[in-house]
Amino acid sequence: MSISFTEESIKNVKLIDESSYSKGRLEFFKDVTTLLSNQFMGCLIFGKKKEGVGGYFTKSGFIPRIVMPHDIATYDETFIKFNDDEQFAIFVHEASHFLHFIRDNGKYTAPSLQSKGFANYKEGIGFSNNKIIDLEYEAGYRALVNSKLYEMFADDDRTVLESNLTNMTNYLTIENKKDIRKSYLDADGRIDTSKFEDYKKDLENRINVWKASVNKWSEIADYKIKL
Repeated sequence: MSISFTEESIKNVKLIDESSYSKGRLEFFKDVTTLLSNQFMGCLIFGKKKEGVGGYFTKSGFIPRIVMPHDIATYDETFIKFNDDEQFAIFVHEASHFLHFIRDNGKYTAPSLQSKGFANYKEGIGFSNNKIIDLEYEAGYRALVNSKLYEMFADDDRTVLESNLTNMTNYLTIENKKDIRKSYLDADGRIDTSKFEDYKKDLENRINVWKASVNKWSEIADYKIKL
């Protein structure tokens, strides 16, 4: 089921969270939705899932939208309950994009990006005039900061960190990727179709090992990794 919470209806929506960290999560949700309710036609949407996309923030015209997959939570006109901690972490990430552009007017806060000043959103161009990797790194940084600030997870919980590391693997340069591919190539230098699934599994396993080894967000500030 798809649903759109507008700037009017979002005021009356309650977050249901039964975790030990519900107080902070409810506070964060309230702060985000209060800001959203103050935006002209701002909305939080749960809609059709896009392949390979956990959610996204955008502005259509002057309308800011936080868009989440329909199956990430249960909801009706009065409440939202995310399925688990991982799904809530995705909301924290997308809300961080929203806070970056709407509350802070595009100001970068991650230490490695502060010299860039502000990211610009241009009507009709969207985010294409910014480096997407910078925007994603900033959102990841904000998600981790907000997680600590609002005490939404245990201090040693890695859910938000690993969720954002997973997201960043779509943008980071994997320096040894060609070396990994070598054993899966055919005579024409292309990945052998019979080995493609093995190649994907190998990459996935290497990424999981790499994620488990990362302890600080700043470790990926140069946007280069080895698996």
